Amino acid sequence: GTEVLIAGHVDDIRQILTKKGDPMAFVKVTDMFETIEVVFFPRSLQKTADFLKVGNCIVVKGKISERNGEKSILVDVAKKLE
Repeated sequence: GTEVLIAGHVDDIRQILTKKGDPMAFVKVTDMFETIEVVFFPRSLQKTADFLKVGNCIVVKGKISERNGEKSILVDVAKKLE
């Protein structure tokens, strides 16, 4: 549940539908040192649809989540780096 701020390059986007049929996405973001999965739930995905594309650099503010020994970030806010 620790809040973090990261910036990196979008390497992969895997979009799925929730049980309610809303789109959400699992995004691989890489910085100079490592890759982490960033989870965009429907509300945050909708706000980022215009710039969340492979190849773009983004900054993400969210909370760390650990599931099955893997860490990911649950997005609160994301912006494109220019």
